[in-house]
Amino acid sequence: NWVRGGFWGVGQGAPPGGGGGGYGPPETSQRCDCGGGIGGSLATAATGQQMQGLPTHPAADALRSATEPRLRRSTMPVPTIRGLLFDKDGTLFDFQATWRGVADTVIDTLGRDEPERDRMAAAVGFDRAGGTFAPGSLIVAGATSDIARRWTGIRTDLDAAEIEAFAARAALEVVNEPGTLAPASVDLSALLVRLKSRGLALGVATHDGEQEARAHLAAVGTLELFDFIAGYNSGHGLKPSPGMLTAFAAATGLAPETVAVIGDSVHDLEMVRQGGGALAIGVLTGPAGREDLSPAADHILPSIDALEALLDRLEGTDRNKSTDP
Repeated sequence: NWVRGGFWGVGQGAPPGGGGGGYGPPETSQRCDCGGGIGGSLATAATGQQMQGLPTHPAADALRSATEPRLRRSTMPVPTIRGLLFDKDGTLFDFQATWRGVADTVIDTLGRDEPERDRMAAAVGFDRAGGTFAPGSLIVAGATSDIARRWTGIRTDLDAAEIEAFAARAALEVVNEPGTLAPASVDLSALLVRLKSRGLALGVATHDGEQEARAHLAAVGTLELFDFIAGYNSGHGLKPSPGMLTAFAAATGLAPETVAVIGDSVHDLEMVRQGGGALAIGVLTGPAGREDLSPAADHILPSIDALEALLDRLEGTDRNKSTDP
């Protein structure tokens, strides 16, 4: 999220000076953010002149590095998918429903008065009054350790380790609150079983702690369906760095280019680019909207319940459609 949109994670799909975007050839069903206006024109001119062996305009040269990866990706054949790597919160679980109460509890407990609680909430992109998270909220995009470090600037009497430990305990307590864990699927377990029956390896890459992630998945009866689970403290780095993707590929014996990543935020999807993954599939069950995700996404789905239809379309005769469900 820091890469494309700063603190609030608002996606910037076109290069500087450009605007808008389009879709690649219909058979790819993949977005090509080539840009509109002067930026898009220069980018198009740059690639066209290159192909003809002609000198390029200096401004187009400056834009080429930003546009060529998307141009190349839009014309690639549909990849073969062997593994699915899911974000957890906002993807497997509805983010707002699951984490609103946790955020309230932690802030109410750690904040010593209302002004301090408001400052803590604002520092991590949480609206206490509305109970909502900004698309690039640190609670969405960061790890528990990042949140703890941010709050030490407000609770200067506490160190980051103390705050991190308290937040981790609050996250674990979610499993004891009936109805708090809200899967983002009508029947998450059944969906995952069907995906496994396709021969797909399944993994989770989350900025929650690994212990907390395992507890949440166990609470909804899906832990044993995953071949790989990584949290911020599992030793593979943080998204959008590619460590979780490459670790999943290594653990399951897959090539990274056969792995699709499904997530609700830009940092999930950017991991695909950095790790050489197959597809970046955005879902709208987190705080980010379509406009936030589209610069980084090959496909955007309303939820993971639409994933099977997308896989069917990519694998079968219906792959010529250029719009997602």
